[in-house]
Order: sequence, then structure tokens, then C-alpha cells
Amino acid sequence: MARLDNGWLLSIFLVIVPNTKGYLAQQGGPPPPTRLECCIPYEEDSGVMVRSPIQCVWDPGPPSKTPSIYTLHLESADNSVQKFNGSSTNAHIPPTLVSSHSELTVWVEAKNQHGSASSPRSTFNTAKIMKSATPNITQHTLAPLEIYWESKCSKQGLSEGECKVRHRVFPGVSWAEVEEGFQVVYCLENVLPYSWYEFQVRCSCLGSSLSDWSKVYKVESPGAAPVGMLDVWSDCQLSPQSAECALMWKTPPGWNAGSEILGYVVTLSRLNGTVTLVNASTVDKASDQLTCDKKLCHLMAKNVTAVNVSAYTAYGATTPACLRIPLTAQCNRGEALQLSMSAERLLVSWNPPTGFINNQSKYVVQYKQAGLLKTPAKGFDWIRLDRTQINATLTGQFENYTAYQVALFLVSPFGASDHISSAVGYVHQGIPPKVPSFEVVKVKANSVNVIWKPILLPQRRGVIVCYQIGLDSQRVHNLSEHQGDKDGSFWLDYLNPSQNYEVWIRAITVAGPGPKSTATFKTEGFGTVPVTDTS
Repeated sequence: MARLDNGWLLSIFLVIVPNTKGYLAQQGGPPPPTRLECCIPYEEDSGVMVRSPIQCVWDPGPPSKTPSIYTLHLESADNSVQKFNGSSTNAHIPPTLVSSHSELTVWVEAKNQHGSASSPRSTFNTAKIMKSATPNITQHTLAPLEIYWESKCSKQGLSEGECKVRHRVFPGVSWAEVEEGFQVVYCLENVLPYSWYEFQVRCSCLGSSLSDWSKVYKVESPGAAPVGMLDVWSDCQLSPQSAECALMWKTPPGWNAGSEILGYVVTLSRLNGTVTLVNASTVDKASDQLTCDKKLCHLMAKNVTAVNVSAYTAYGATTPACLRIPLTAQCNRGEALQLSMSAERLLVSWNPPTGFINNQSKYVVQYKQAGLLKTPAKGFDWIRLDRTQINATLTGQFENYTAYQVALFLVSPFGASDHISSAVGYVHQGIPPKVPSFEVVKVKANSVNVIWKPILLPQRRGVIVCYQIGLDSQRVHNLSEHQGDKDGSFWLDYLNPSQNYEVWIRAITVAGPGPKSTATFKTEGFGTVPVTDTS
């Protein structure tokens, strides 16, 4: 129920009643109702206005432990009082009990077994609480964007008053209400292209209160040429044995695109000096060159040194965005990244790099799921930031016990990227698996050399704190995990000649140690041949 516009009330007299709320609350009685308002809604049957009951609404206050009965009291000009039962928030007065120009006084009583409480009294003239008929938006134009509506004041025998308009971009944007008064037309300025707008109108006829809001009227604004540049990035470490890259860019939002994206023009500069032009259509579903979803497009290419990408619509194209592809491995030149991860959020912070930096350069923070080679669009994202920032927040669907490689880059205005720092993060860490390969390779009388292959990053389930190698519980060696994916090697000394041993290795994360991989051997003696066995 819409609230009354107080400007249309002839008069309202509030009678202050004794404050019994505190006393009744102690006894379990109901709080007094407040904000009592009444109106006569507009109704019609086959286009003819019909008499409607007076609708009164109020605020019952905070809930009481004991249910209450609410009664609306109506006092006429002759001081007679009639009562009407209602719900906890509203009640109706039949139209046959009042005339069209009578002065009435109403109040609400709440009552339960512990006591009663009444609202202040409100006095009104029935001629001034008639609600205006709800208007109907009938048509619109696009250039400019105007809406037109039909008022129904004449059906109520009243003159036209003023109307209010509200609009919003659909979906997800709150209503913007226009304060100025209008009558039959409203023009919206500064329209976003290629967007859906929703409109509603409410009117007041002279001598009546504001109507309800009209039904929602939807309009799609016309398209325009796209603006800005695409956010282009690359992942060129999908396969170390090839020079293949996943070239990616984020699809622009509708208002920025101007209209439907029909395709992308991609210019590829290659190592041999040639330039290839690719027109990747989003309309031609048979094309296998381009893969796009709602947020991201990616294109696979080999031996690429630079890429330019622009999106085009029926109205024009974006300014080409340039990205240079690094030809050599990049090394960290900044301090370590600080990571904090949850199932849906990645927080990254860093100290700014030293040395000369172009004022127009920007940071790029990217993450990728370790070991994800075939689908770069999944488990991969990036964000572009102003150079003055030293932290970033990225969203995604991050899995437990899964390694995510996070990297920070500095990108020049010409598209050249400089790798600043990298780190590996986990949402939750788990116990690592068994070391995949462990063996004895050199056996002497008093020492032995063991080698192993480290657990690969996608299988680690956590940051490996160290590897432990031991012969027994008294001789355990903790080796820091600093070689990455390179093979490890270690000499065990102070052994006895001609003796059988069992050596083991295991990885440790913050969640605990993983299972052991073992190998057996016999040290050399006088004239003996060493024997080794692995399991």
C-alpha cells in the first residue's frame, strides 16, 4: 500500500494519548500502533469508476510475545463510533458508511489479555484522500529517448496535476527518481547505448493524492560505435616444447561496446617478420579460430612477437590494443608477493619496484592454475591496475589443495611487459603425495649418493617446506625445497662398510609429512660388489 502524500490532506489532527507503552510492556501488553494513514484507491469496472472502501494502514510496532487483536475505530461528524476488525497492519472501511465529502476521525486499538494501547487520532476529509488513477505508459521514441503516458484524471472528473518519473538501467541498478513535475512526456538525457531502461510513472490529479507507480515499461536504447580499447593479455607457457601462446582479451560490457560485438580483428606479428590478419567472427559459429564466453575470448597462435586486437560492431570498431610477447624467460626483479586466498577471493600485495618507471605504465596481476594446459580460459585471469597501487583483489572459483601461480607485471603504454615478481598460493594445503622417484646411484664403503625427482607443482597439494631423508629415526636430514622442478641429490656419510641399509625420503607441507619412498642398499666392503634395491 502506497503512503499518502501529506500535501493533499485537508487536515490531520493528532491527539496525544497518555504513554502507556512502558507500563504495558512490563505487563505484556501491546505497543501502541503508529503512522496511521488512510486513502481511497482508484478502481474501475469496464472503464467506469467504482466506489472503493477506505484503506487504512499503520505500523504495529515491535512484535509482542502475546498475540493482539487490532480494531479500527471510525468516529463520524455526529460523534457516533463504528469499529472494524483488521489484521495487524491494515483494515478497510466500507464505502457505504461514508459520503464523498465527509470529515472523519480514525484511530487503531491493539488489545491482548494483558491490556490495550491506541494510536493517536487522525482526522481527514474523504474528498482529499482519493488516490489518483494509475497512469499507463503508452509509447516511446529513441532519438531522443522519450516516453509518453496517458493520465486518467478525466475519468475521475478531475483536472490534470503533475506526474513523477523514475528510471533505471536494467538489471541491477537502483531507481533514479526525477524530482521535477511532468504531465504526459518525459525525455531522458545522457543515455547509455545498447542498454535496457525501465520506466515508471505516478501522477496526482488536482484534489487527489498521488497514484501508485505504473507498470514497468522497458526500452532498449540504440547502439553506437564502441569506445576505448580491449584488455589484451597472453599466456605463453602452455607448452615448454613449443612457442604456442594463448592470446586473450576481455569482452567489453554492453554500454561500452555500443551494440552487439560481431567479431574481432587480430593482427599477429611473427618471429619470421610476417604479419597475419585474422578476422575472428563471433557470429559464425563454425569458426574454430576463436573461443569466447561471456567474459573472455582466447585465440591460439605460434611464434608471435606482438598482437593488436580490436572489436567491431555494426557501428564501428574499438581502437586497436597492442601487446608485445616476451621472447625470453623473465626473471623476478622485485620483492616477494604477499598472498591471501579464500574459495572466491585472492588478495595480492607488493612493494613497488625500484628504478625508472614510465608514469603511464600499469600493473598487471595474473593468476593461473598450475598444470592447466589445455583450457587457458579456465583457472586463469588477470587485472590491470594503476601504477600507484600496491595491492589487488581478484575473484574466481579457487579449489582446495590446488596450486595457483600468481605473477606481477609492469606494462608500458606500448604493450611491453616486464615481470616483477611471482608466488604460489593455496586456499587450503594438504599432506603431499609420495615422492615419485627415489633411488641410490653411487655406493661406497662409508657413504652413498641418493637422487630423487621432486613432486611437480600441480601435484604438491601445498607449499613443500622441506624434503626429509633418513636412515633411521636418529639420522634424519631436512633439505630445503629450493630447486623447484630440478632433480635432487644428497650424500649420506659415516656409514659402515658391508652393511645393509634402508633409506627413505618424504615431503612435508604445513599440513604434515607425506608418505615415504624407500630404497635399500649395501655399502661396499673388502672385495664385495654393491647391491641396491628400490621400492
